[in-house]
Amino acid sequence: MQQVAVDTVPPSAEHIECVAKAVETILSSLLGEAPVRADEEATQESLKCNGVVGVIGLVGDVEWSLVVGIPRETAPKLAEGFTGFEIPFESEDMGDAIGELTNLVAGDVKVNLDRLGVASEISLPQVLRGEGIELLRPPRVPSVILSFESSCGPFWVALTTAGE
Repeated sequence: MQQVAVDTVPPSAEHIECVAKAVETILSSLLGEAPVRADEEATQESLKCNGVVGVIGLVGDVEWSLVVGIPRETAPKLAEGFTGFEIPFESEDMGDAIGELTNLVAGDVKVNLDRLGVASEISLPQVLRGEGIELLRPPRVPSVILSFESSCGPFWVALTTAGE
């Protein structure tokens, strides 16, 4: 397999803060409390998820993939806090709820980037549900994983970028 050279630039601290603020803003408005960001970046091991994963792209002045990973135990509580009614983990509604949550976070990231003069558009979200979902990040492609704790349980957000 031929490797393609990609001009990669790590996300700036300012861009990472756009993502963290978006997560805090959206979850605060949905749950009535801000999630707490972990002090340390998550490890590759923590990216293995038995639960649901929402994925959305941001393109324009940035080329990013934004991934929200929610463990099985956290997902129903988070979905209920978001929707106001119980959503079983196995239901189709879980995919809709996590897709919309991912969309809201990405939309707020876009707003935060706009304030910095960084133009971007967001794609439609994709949602995966299952056991042992592992986020495989391409080698040599800069990424950041932010871990959060909430009253609903832990979750993480990964940002992978192919340039600025």
